[in-house]
Amino acid sequence: MSRVAADFAPLGYHNDPVSGDVDAMGQQVMSLRSTAQSVRQAHEGLDALSKADQVSNQLDEIMTDVTAVAGKLSLVVARYEGAATALDAYRQALAPIQPKADELARQAGPQHKVDADNFDDSLALRARILVTFDSGEHDRLTAQYDELEKQRTAARAVVSSAKEQLNGLIRQRDAAADAAAKAIQGAMDSSGLTDTIIDKFKDLVEKAGNWLKDHSQLLSSIGDFLGWVSFALTLASLVFPVLLPIALAVGAIGAVFSIAGGLGQALKDGNWGAFALSTAFSVFTIIGAAKGLKAVGTIASKGKMPLVQAMRTYGKASARLTNVAGHQMAKTKALIRGLKGHSTPLTKKLGKAISLAGQGKKLLKAVTAEAGAKALRRLGLSPKSATQATRATLETLLKQVGSHTSSGDARSEAPRYDSVHRTERTYMQVAA
Repeated sequence: MSRVAADFAPLGYHNDPVSGDVDAMGQQVMSLRSTAQSVRQAHEGLDALSKADQVSNQLDEIMTDVTAVAGKLSLVVARYEGAATALDAYRQALAPIQPKADELARQAGPQHKVDADNFDDSLALRARILVTFDSGEHDRLTAQYDELEKQRTAARAVVSSAKEQLNGLIRQRDAAADAAAKAIQGAMDSSGLTDTIIDKFKDLVEKAGNWLKDHSQLLSSIGDFLGWVSFALTLASLVFPVLLPIALAVGAIGAVFSIAGGLGQALKDGNWGAFALSTAFSVFTIIGAAKGLKAVGTIASKGKMPLVQAMRTYGKASARLTNVAGHQMAKTKALIRGLKGHSTPLTKKLGKAISLAGQGKKLLKAVTAEAGAKALRRLGLSPKSATQATRATLETLLKQVGSHTSSGDARSEAPRYDSVHRTERTYMQVAA
């Protein structure tokens, strides 16, 4: 019958940590051996036919093919018998492991319940002890608390011991599974039977998967290390902008290692959800690095500058773009706060500013006109003539200033950029 596993939740597992149907394996072993026996009988029959005393050219050609088929059948027998032997060895190793694991789970269940159920009572007793000033009541509560904690400690010790024993059983199961897999692979390799291209591709994929599983921890550790190096280089790029592209490249390489390590771990424990989440972050890192390095190449080609200078330019431009984005975000937040309303609404602030600007313009014009009129009266003009002349002169000057500002002469006052700054400005515009 199929296996019905115990509840392994008290030991920290939400599924069967030593899964496998021993009875189904036994049936598969019998099927493999039965197939091997049938193939062996076919091989023996063809072999006997090839040794028969037959005299004919046509029969000779047929017997040549029969001999070739008989030889291949012998290789098939070797594969099937090797697979059956390896699978049977794993079945025999797994059979005693599963009942031991189930017994550990059944023993740990009640003890885990004792620890969990008394947790709230322990906290309540501890709280009462802290606020009790009566010595007798204090001693009574302390004794209850100590007894309860003694029970919980003993229960946790049983659960901890069961966890250690279960981990030992899991290691035994894994070792038996690895040995069986290697034995089956050895039987396939030593049989000498030529595989098809599809078989060889599957074998290559399987070997790659096994390598990832065996080295998943190492690959993940390398990815984590390179991630920290990338972070440190990113901080250093605030002072040395040339380091920013290097930080991106190191981060991308670390992300690749992290994906490989996560894939190997998922192949081992089947937790594909965690692999998908970690891979998503790693992919974003790789895409960002690719865009950054592409931008460096664009800067180098368009600005016609050395690679190091292009890297420095990219770092400066990125820093400026980040700074601009920060200022714009701050302005946007301020605008939103103003629209939501303060003690003085934003619309009233804008109206007051416009009103003050209009009044200031009128005041400036009036003061200027009055000063000019006084100067002209001193030269002998009548007050009326002096006022009219001053206003006409002021309006002419204002028109000239306005026409000068709106004309193309402003181009001469535009800031000049060298090739580096032009490239930075272009990159920032494109990136924005």
